[in-house]
Amino acid sequence: MEYLVNHIKNRQDFLELPKIYKTIAGLKGNELSYYLLFINKDNDLKDVLDSICEKYYGGEVSFKELSETEKEAVIVIEIKLDEERFAKGIFYWEKESNLLYMITDFGKKKRKLLESFLYKMYPLVEIVSLPSQQVIIPLINGILSEGYKITSSMVSEKKWWEKEEKIKSSLEYPTGIPIEDVLAVIKKNNAFINSLYLNILNQQGLRICKLFISRKGTLRFIDGSFDFFYESIFNKSLQIITNSYDSLKNRQQIKDKIKPIVVNFTNLSKEPKTMIKEFTHVLRDNREISLMTHHNGNPFFFADVSDIKEGSFFSVMFESQSTESRLTILPQEVSSQIALSKFIHYIFNRFGEGELVFKDG
Repeated sequence: MEYLVNHIKNRQDFLELPKIYKTIAGLKGNELSYYLLFINKDNDLKDVLDSICEKYYGGEVSFKELSETEKEAVIVIEIKLDEERFAKGIFYWEKESNLLYMITDFGKKKRKLLESFLYKMYPLVEIVSLPSQQVIIPLINGILSEGYKITSSMVSEKKWWEKEEKIKSSLEYPTGIPIEDVLAVIKKNNAFINSLYLNILNQQGLRICKLFISRKGTLRFIDGSFDFFYESIFNKSLQIITNSYDSLKNRQQIKDKIKPIVVNFTNLSKEPKTMIKEFTHVLRDNREISLMTHHNGNPFFFADVSDIKEGSFFSVMFESQSTESRLTILPQEVSSQIALSKFIHYIFNRFGEGELVFKDG
């Protein structure tokens, strides 16, 4: 089977071929996946890739630079575990940004090899989370406000407090239903969008783009207008998550000055003890943090958290009243953007999405 990424030989190919790849014979059935990532700008992408290859893979992974300047890097990564298990992706990074992305048009089974590599890159690189309330729904509303119609042929929900990370589809419609109906069902079920396929239609009812969005930092262009996908989904997603990530910059404690991060939740239950209990369970299920509990949940939960891999420290306090709950994160002297981002989106994914408020102490 042919793949677009096999035909990209230089920077110009990387920027231009995705625009026309649906017209290239042998590639029409492919889906172009974009994995959105955060990187600490103190790290160099090439050095990060070298480190992960040496630590986990050896000769099974190779990479080469298609372009390397002071401003940007375009790097191909190729994984070959055996004759059946192989995949290729291409990273793009503008070095002034904390954001980079990887593209591939390899299928689902082979993409998982690349996804496994990306997960191993933390804490040097983190896969971006795309919260339903902060990213996906604003994207949908923005498209609707421009006069387009949207239907969905598949939606996956994420309900509060579920422990299973594998989410089964809750709505499946072979021809698609209006996105307004989908959002109404999501709200009725007290859930969030986990992933969905979107069909974008113009005012005459012609489908101009089909795409996929996942909370786990993945966008996929399936068919139609690449320009629409790139401008209305990809670029706008980058704008939203960049603003959110920038808000986590320089939050660490300096002397006595603390800059709290507050997450407000609307209670699903009017029983505060239930909210505190469920939050505590979710926090203790996180095997990537070390937890030192100071107060165990009555009438609030308070603990110190350390990121085992990255080394950041912050305190957390969770309080609940009859109609709302509040998580307060108190960054300590060593508290990086990447660790705070990962922790917040772990809570969003496992407990429930809340409203972020940033305070200057």
